Amino acid sequence: GTHVAGIAAAKGNNGIGITGVNWNAKIMPVKVMQSSGYGSASNIVQGIIYASENGATIINMSIGSYARSLAMEDALANAYATSVLVAAAGNDGLCIGPGLCPDRRLGIPLFPGAISYVIGIEAQPIPPDGFTNFDQDGPVFSQYSDLFNYELSAPGTSMISTIPNGGYRVYSGTSMATPFAAGSIALYREFHPEQSQEMLWGNFINTRNEHIQLKDAIEVEPLPVLSIISHHLVDTLSGDGDGQPDVGETIELWLTVRNTWGQADNVQVKLQLGEFEDPTVANITTNQGTIGSISSYATLTNEYEPFVVEIAEDLVHDRHILFEALAWNEWGNDTIYQPFVLTIQNGTKLSGIMDSTLVLTSTKQYLVNASFKITPNGHLLLEAGTNIILNEPIINDGLIEANGLPDKKVHFFGPKGIFGGGTLKTNEAVFEDFYTFGYSSFIFGASYESKYFFNNTSFNNFQTSFFISRFDTLLLNNCKVQGLLVDIFAYDPNPDGGSKILQSSFDNVSGSDLAGTALVVIDNTNFNRVSGGICLWNSYRSSFVGNNFLSFSNSLAIRGHHYEYITNIPNNYWGSENSEKIQKKLYDFWDNPNLSQIIYEPKLEQPNGDNHACVWKVLVNYKDAQDEYVDPVGVGKQRFDVYFNRAMDTLITPQVSFGVRAPYTQQGVNEDGYWSLDGKIYTVFKTVVLTTGDGINRIRVSGAKELTGWDWEIPVEDQRFEFLIDAAGSASTEFIATPGLGKIFLEWNDNDLEDGLGYNLYRMEHINDSTLTEPILLNNILVLDTLYTDFSVIPGERYYYYYKILRTNMAETDSSRVVSAIPHTASQGDANGDYNVDVLDIVNIVAYMLNNDPQPFIFEAADVNADLTINVLDIVGVVQLVNATKDWIPPVIYRNHEPAYISLDGDKIRIESIGQLTGLQFELHTAFPDLVQLTSLIPGFELAWTRTENGIFALLFNMQGNTIPEGITEIIRIQHSNPDLQWGQMLGADPEGQLVEILTSPLNLEEHIALPVDFTLNVFPNPAKDQVNISYFLPGASEVQI
Repeated sequence: GTHVAGIAAAKGNNGIGITGVNWNAKIMPVKVMQSSGYGSASNIVQGIIYASENGATIINMSIGSYARSLAMEDALANAYATSVLVAAAGNDGLCIGPGLCPDRRLGIPLFPGAISYVIGIEAQPIPPDGFTNFDQDGPVFSQYSDLFNYELSAPGTSMISTIPNGGYRVYSGTSMATPFAAGSIALYREFHPEQSQEMLWGNFINTRNEHIQLKDAIEVEPLPVLSIISHHLVDTLSGDGDGQPDVGETIELWLTVRNTWGQADNVQVKLQLGEFEDPTVANITTNQGTIGSISSYATLTNEYEPFVVEIAEDLVHDRHILFEALAWNEWGNDTIYQPFVLTIQNGTKLSGIMDSTLVLTSTKQYLVNASFKITPNGHLLLEAGTNIILNEPIINDGLIEANGLPDKKVHFFGPKGIFGGGTLKTNEAVFEDFYTFGYSSFIFGASYESKYFFNNTSFNNFQTSFFISRFDTLLLNNCKVQGLLVDIFAYDPNPDGGSKILQSSFDNVSGSDLAGTALVVIDNTNFNRVSGGICLWNSYRSSFVGNNFLSFSNSLAIRGHHYEYITNIPNNYWGSENSEKIQKKLYDFWDNPNLSQIIYEPKLEQPNGDNHACVWKVLVNYKDAQDEYVDPVGVGKQRFDVYFNRAMDTLITPQVSFGVRAPYTQQGVNEDGYWSLDGKIYTVFKTVVLTTGDGINRIRVSGAKELTGWDWEIPVEDQRFEFLIDAAGSASTEFIATPGLGKIFLEWNDNDLEDGLGYNLYRMEHINDSTLTEPILLNNILVLDTLYTDFSVIPGERYYYYYKILRTNMAETDSSRVVSAIPHTASQGDANGDYNVDVLDIVNIVAYMLNNDPQPFIFEAADVNADLTINVLDIVGVVQLVNATKDWIPPVIYRNHEPAYISLDGDKIRIESIGQLTGLQFELHTAFPDLVQLTSLIPGFELAWTRTENGIFALLFNMQGNTIPEGITEIIRIQHSNPDLQWGQMLGADPEGQLVEILTSPLNLEEHIALPVDFTLNVFPNPAKDQVNISYFLPGASEVQI
């Protein structure tokens, strides 16, 4: 209540918490519910009366029930005179009805929101994307005689509002959408305090969009808006008067028209066939009528000038005829069109009391639309191929026999059942689409003398409280039960009777108790996709063996009972070899000491082969996808072996698939399939690619048939077998995150996805030790390369990355594998990132310059003079830091005014200087670097060199900052057998770390040193910042073209 009140009218402009829709509205809290959420109809009625009598102009009811209360409707009718009534539509995803919703559930109105004088509030989006109940035919039209509707929609998802004791919380539901609408109506009333409630309804309904449009509702000018809200049929002219249109009948139709806005004068209506309807199916002999003038939100009909329609005689049963109803007023507003369908019946109708023998044949279809009873002397015989539709139940106190053939079955269609104290025998029959509602409703039974013998019979799509209740005998032999939703399967038998289920199959069955007190024998039966379990209440059980308990959606399969200490049920298969999984299917003494302990050993290690066919094991790459660990599946061809408990029809190919969510058919497994010689194993392959779908995938098998036995397809298996796909991860094994100083470099291998446009990079960070943030997209534009640098990082924090490939259909692939790195934080000169500047950093820099790839190596820390390149100047700079001759190296390079000269004389390399050189690096180009060897000749200096593709690269430096002696000094002995040596790039460093030009000596005429014609300028990193300064030096005056 506090949450609801806050949405409608929390105080605003006070700097505290949230703001309600109308913060000037007054709140009258009326408590009708207990803290548990329970509230009786009588309390709610008293609350409505209290609110109305004490001046409430809007009554918000964030409550609802599918049970209708006439006392509540009377209270609301009285309150309507002074109050706008607003109520929730509900959160069960159900349409308002009547009939079936899009998801095949039965539509039902929620009260009081559905009442015609209460504004019912939905919360977008409607199913299947949302949770709200909804009005499938709009806010005005209704197929109910009481004109039930939900009129408006308001936000109801993740609504933050007040809770007791000064807190705030997020809730979702139509209970949250309702106060949003109530607050909007309160605000509307401030602008239109004297307006009629009918005009208020019209303004809100006719300006609604996805949600309430409050501003439009306040400002709009009302016009007449006609809506055809229902139609009514009478078939008494030449028909049977059952209210259903039959072939050959002449019927009368009239429309109910509602005006939901401004005054409408002289309203006319017309009836015609749909635009593309076959014109021979019906003849409209009277097609137009006058209704008259309709005020705002009033209704009128053309009952006194009805349409007259003749239905053709040769239509098949259940033929839908599409009609269009038209309505308009004399002022020329747009004509409205309302399509509706009449479902035509064609069949022989069974009704009355039958006291003899009646044979039904396949030449006709039979309908039970009215009361029909078979006396003890009556015998109803249905021959092969007969169809009978039970719109009303058959009361059978005699005998019903249905004798079908495998290829010509007897079909019983619901929704109603067969009751009474007689006997029903079926063979090769089908019962389909039976549903009854209400407490203790059932399809069969109603007498302790009734007997039911079902052989080779299938039961499809049942929804009721009890499949059978109050009976003497039940036999299901070789039967298939599929799509059953019950509370209890068999209930309240005659203690002297008997019940057996033999050689049958239960699939996709839901119920709290599939046995109850009734079942004495359950043998050789399969249970698959069952929710609810089998309760062993009957202490007189005579047999319970050979059953296959395959998959139970809530794990529970068997429950013990109160009348035994030990319940032994050996020799059954439990869907797994794993004892822990089996124990989870049992609910017995160890869960509730009032129950018996279930002993299931000895158990079958694989399903009973005498039972009907089922899937019992699936191997993925030779590993059991239920009981063994299956290695994650990557890109490539994968093997699937499907095991059946008996020989299968190898001419039929099973449908094998998998997916990350229901219905698990997203990825078909259909490559190179073949059967084993005994027909019990189907092997098939699937090539997993990058777009197959990473994550846990569940396997689905359907469409197979057993070789001998019944001709139905086996139950679908989609509950037990799962495996992990890591295709994106296996395709991204070269995804690398490399830490830098204040940045992280990301690199990955190119993909072979034909429709890949580029890459999106995502990053996560730690919230705490066990929780990561939601991923954020790093790149503002699509990344086309396989390199990316993340500069928005904090040194010392760990960051996690993955990428997705954007495809040409604008969909992304699954995530790559996740990589992580911690960006370095390092002081100047700390090239190895160990938070110390020492000789090891010099060694690290030298190794980097010699292409030895030291790890870690922090480029930014090694580049002490910040010239974006690593050279001997940086080595000398780090030497200064190590020897503490400097605390910091400035990011600038100066040139020493005095050059030094280098020369090659025989096997010696000499330097001529004035004593200003403490470091030297040079290149010698040669086609035969393997024939060259260097040795230092100057004490105290370190020589490091390596062979490259172009020749030799060498470094000479002093760890104490000492210089090469003044004059000409032999510094290096060079051993070589090839005179073709040429000087490459050369530079020196003085003790301050500044550049010393190295020139070739003009005095040595014997050397064969020549400068290369082309140089390369490299920028690192690339791409870099918006602007980069590149410094270069030449050995003398030259013309340079860049």
